Amino acid sequence: MTTLCPAQQPAAQLPARLLAFPVCSTPPFLIHLVMDVSASMRSHLRTAVCSVEQFLWILCKRQEPRDRVRLTCFSGYTRGCLQIVSHPVYEPIHQPSSVKRLRRFSRSWRTGSTTALFDAIFMGAEDLRAASVNYEECINMLIVITDGRDNDSRLRPCNLFLSGMDFVLVGKGPEARQTVEELSHLTTSCKYIDTFYDLSRALPDATDEALSHHGYLLSG
Repeated sequence: MTTLCPAQQPAAQLPARLLAFPVCSTPPFLIHLVMDVSASMRSHLRTAVCSVEQFLWILCKRQEPRDRVRLTCFSGYTRGCLQIVSHPVYEPIHQPSSVKRLRRFSRSWRTGSTTALFDAIFMGAEDLRAASVNYEECINMLIVITDGRDNDSRLRPCNLFLSGMDFVLVGKGPEARQTVEELSHLTTSCKYIDTFYDLSRALPDATDEALSHHGYLLSG
């Protein structure tokens, strides 16, 4: 298997600012991170996966035992079936062993095929909603990393139900911006990150914003 990026730094070596997550006193995060691995993402995949791995270590350092993360990759339809693969479970991300399992899964991703973006968002949201029933209180966050070029979906934005979720779309170009505009009124909150680089900084900022949106004050 091809290694996508250099060996991951231990969480303790990450910049202190990135580790300044509030501990306790906030609800757990239930995060479903959905990665576009269609052919148009080929030049971006390595960078995006490396950033996602660092983000996972940052969540691990938060040391909230109720935080859970699931990873999914998708492309388009082949012989009538959507090509979408999920890690088997929502991992308890405070455990380093969970981070390592998610890293192994992300390093298996390969690009190809078309982009059924809206269908993948729908399936990711439905999966997240089903998982959240096990929590009395949690912040449901759907993170989608894509170049925004949907060319194979059966569904349209008006068919998506994202109420009760904090939605983050990472993408580049006018297609990604248009996707965010089409979905922004369907979600609890909607954030657009216009780069595939340095997501290990941008994604923690997005979780901070989600906490603030839900009325939790951050210290420091």
